[in-house]
Amino acid sequence: MPRALIVALVALVAAAAVVAGRGGAATQPLVGVSKYGPASATRVLVLVPGSGGSGGSFSEIAPALVARVPNLQVWATDRRGDALADLRGFTAGDPVGAYAYYFGRQAIDGQTFDPNVAGEHPEALGWGLPTALTDLRRVVVAARAGGRRRVILGGHSIGAATALAYAAWDFDGRAGYRDLAGVVLIDGGELGTFGTPTVARARAGLAQLKRQSTPFSDRLGIGAPWIFAALGQIAALYALRAPDAPSVLAANPLVPAQFRPPGSPTNADFFAFAAKAASIDVAHCGLSEAARLVSAEPHTLSSWYYPSRLDIDLIGAASLRPDPITRLLGLAGHLQHLAGVNVPLYAFATGDIPTTSAGARTFLSRSHSPRRSAVIASDATLRHVDPLCVPFAKSRFLQTLVPWLARR
Repeated sequence: MPRALIVALVALVAAAAVVAGRGGAATQPLVGVSKYGPASATRVLVLVPGSGGSGGSFSEIAPALVARVPNLQVWATDRRGDALADLRGFTAGDPVGAYAYYFGRQAIDGQTFDPNVAGEHPEALGWGLPTALTDLRRVVVAARAGGRRRVILGGHSIGAATALAYAAWDFDGRAGYRDLAGVVLIDGGELGTFGTPTVARARAGLAQLKRQSTPFSDRLGIGAPWIFAALGQIAALYALRAPDAPSVLAANPLVPAQFRPPGSPTNADFFAFAAKAASIDVAHCGLSEAARLVSAEPHTLSSWYYPSRLDIDLIGAASLRPDPITRLLGLAGHLQHLAGVNVPLYAFATGDIPTTSAGARTFLSRSHSPRRSAVIASDATLRHVDPLCVPFAKSRFLQTLVPWLARR
């Protein structure tokens, strides 16, 4: 089965879209977009990655979708922070060379890795939901091609919350849902999916952001947000290239205990253990599928520079309407259109985020999304990231999404 009919990477600094709005048209840069499927398609599924994720999150499922849904393209989006990642070390697909480049100061084509990029972008403190949706709307408008194509917007995890926020958002007098022909939620959403936010929690998040040494999510807590993604990619490459060899990363002091298997693991053992700690079960996806997902190049599964402010906003925007929390975060003036959203919904829940289903039903009850067109499916045996790599033959997610997309 072909991985894709067309795969194109659109660079942040190179591509542009004409964005119509008040005052006429303006040319603006697109964030990174990977395109799968026929350029002639008149339907486009735009997918947004989850918290700490990048467009490579969809490198396994996008080819499966365009191979099974006629007249469909899939656009997998990055965020603006992803343009800061230096992926030069992964170009050759060699884990030894990648490790030497990122952790051994070995040059590639005369260039050495700069580990301090995060500190050079204090403006990322303001890269919250308004920034993310402004960037995303440029992608959606480009996908619509002046109305010649229908756009379905979806996302995984907090990316699903982003999709719902887009639908309810007011873009200078135009409701976001008017750009869309459907919404897809993959183990995420709003309206209680990620709990009930409070003003105190939102204030604490903003205060913590001011104290952080970096404006980006730092999953290892060592002031270097890129290391988590880089180590994950290197581990996946080792699992693909030398699965039975003794693990190179098992003794690395930068690897936290929760990602480190006991004993003397092989590269495959190390990756499987670490992947499960990161919500990917190799027993469900298969070792090669999971490793391909994590090692995807020139994409990445994990974002090297994911803005912390975005999660604060998306967790706080749970109601999708004006309330004390969205007012505190400066979002209330935009979250105006939940009740009017009238596009069909697809939602899928795993055992990690079962509240996805309840959040989807709340969305149906508070909007005009047609219930007769809604599909809410689940598989409680799956981990949070599993839907992104389980092969079609075993994937209830893909098996229920494909016919839903075909009807759109």
